[in-house]
Amino acid sequence: MKRLEPNLYQGPLGGRVAFVDHRGSGSYSKSYLATPAIFLQRVPWWLDLRWIAPAFIISSSVIMRASLLAWPIAALWRRWRKRRWSEDRGDRRKFLAVRLVLLIDAAVIGATAVLFAMSPDYTIFNAPLDALLLMLYAFAWLGVLGAPLTVWVALAFWRNGVGSRWSRIHHSLIAASSVMIAWFFVTFSHRRDKFDLLTRHSPG
Repeated sequence: MKRLEPNLYQGPLGGRVAFVDHRGSGSYSKSYLATPAIFLQRVPWWLDLRWIAPAFIISSSVIMRASLLAWPIAALWRRWRKRRWSEDRGDRRKFLAVRLVLLIDAAVIGATAVLFAMSPDYTIFNAPLDALLLMLYAFAWLGVLGAPLTVWVALAFWRNGVGSRWSRIHHSLIAASSVMIAWFFVTFSHRRDKFDLLTRHSPG
């Protein structure tokens, strides 16, 4: 048994056992072992839902709007005016690379929302959905790897004066949102993996 906290131990398969020493008044005293159903712990400020939830919602909104609404409309507008976004091939490649990261992030966010809407019972995210979850993880990690690219492109556009001022501001918002989405996935997927390990091996 591995000691985690005072009077809390973890077995080789991930199950947890708590030693409860209940000392009553007089001669009444009772000590026993219990399997904790819920383990509460104070989270640091950088995991506080009060700022994470609004930041995640805003970032998701920027990603979804930029990839599903603004990009196609702007592309049709440029085609109608017979103008390219930029005459420089390298700038156009950077622009398309950012849009590819946006599409990946949007696909992961949309698929995750559909999975959570399927059932209020979150225990369904287990063995039967392993293949789908692994595929979702793979795409999410692509989005994580693409987040630094969006930051680099935004900085390059500002440094070289590429596009209009609004376009550069837009790419800065995209970069900030991509980094937020990547941070959210890396942080909470790690914690979800530990939770999944415990739920798969816990009794019952």
